Amino acid sequence: MATDADGHARRLTQAELEELIAGIDGLAGILDPVVVATRAAEKARALSGVDVVGLAAPGSDRTVAMLGNAGAISEWFARLRVDIDFGQGFMGTIMSLRLPLLFEPHAAPEAIYAFNPESGRRADLVLGGRYAAHLANRVEPEQLEEYIGLPIELNGGLVGLLLAGNRVAKPDPAHSRVLLARFARMVAPALAAARQARERAATEIAAERERIAVDLHDTIGQILFGIGASAKRSASRAEQIAPELAGTLRAIEAEASRAGAHLREILRTIGQPQKDLELETELRILAGMFSARSGIPSDVVVSGARRALPPDVFGTLVAVAREALHNVEKHAEARTVVLTLHFDPERTSVVVQDDGIGLPGASRAAASKGWTGAGMGLSSLRRRLDRLGGRLTTRRLQGGGTVVSATLDTRSRA
Repeated sequence: MATDADGHARRLTQAELEELIAGIDGLAGILDPVVVATRAAEKARALSGVDVVGLAAPGSDRTVAMLGNAGAISEWFARLRVDIDFGQGFMGTIMSLRLPLLFEPHAAPEAIYAFNPESGRRADLVLGGRYAAHLANRVEPEQLEEYIGLPIELNGGLVGLLLAGNRVAKPDPAHSRVLLARFARMVAPALAAARQARERAATEIAAERERIAVDLHDTIGQILFGIGASAKRSASRAEQIAPELAGTLRAIEAEASRAGAHLREILRTIGQPQKDLELETELRILAGMFSARSGIPSDVVVSGARRALPPDVFGTLVAVAREALHNVEKHAEARTVVLTLHFDPERTSVVVQDDGIGLPGASRAAASKGWTGAGMGLSSLRRRLDRLGGRLTTRRLQGGGTVVSATLDTRSRA
């Protein structure tokens, strides 16, 4: 590989180019932007040797939000969501000028620079001390010695940002920057296609919700109104000659009115777009942070038709996964962990399974009797699931390892 002492491009090896192409080819046809971003981040991190990589996307509400990451150890990076002033700050400057930027928090002078995507070398100063001091505070939770940002562009449009960093100095950081810059260019079509597919699906869902709302209003709504009006007229006529019948008719009128009120509430709900609480995304974030901290490989498996969940269900299942992963990291001596998320028409379940030494102490004895022993964290969560009509179990596998399973009935809640 050529040096860059003369400012010329640093050439990637044939093997590196082939790995880049293979990594991008593996994303083709995936229509979920979160999955594309997560797998792309994992591949970019492995190829470049940097400590953390994330792919973020600009939203319509002047924000940039993380879609997927690999190697994050902090909530700040894993759940990154930033309000953007276009042309201001680190991400706003990347978005407006389409420049790759480099920040080294402990370098002097403290500033943010552009870098050459062909050589990886630092170029012109772009942002001064005020912006650098602010960014230094932001990146501190990730303990970064280097932080870079790259635009992900396709046909002149910005489809995302690639963010990456190192916690310790690397022997050849410029080469990693060149490789990440090439990766950002190559991943753009896959990310754009997945985002467009998600947007089309959201548009189709919104149109279908509107159609259902109109149908309900024009059919069931009119029927209920007619029943109520007829019962009211009949009750007025029967008032003098059949008081008991009149009372029954008044009750029918009241029930029709109550049903109409419920229908109007349903129509309002159907007509409002719901916030898509992506439980799969949250579990992938938790698993990635767990693996980055512990060094234990983890995987997330999803089955069933994905759907948005109400906040209490979402928060409870996330809390179970977080506590189970904490216990694995602290006690299990596991080699691998698998998180399974399952949706069916009636229930949503989260299962965390490891191949470690099993339940510790008294919990192990309890499990041998078929009981569901757990620590204080899981005991508290079990009570929380009980209040929501759900169930939490823990059991030891015969060949070693532990399974923690949480299930919530979502038929009347989602």
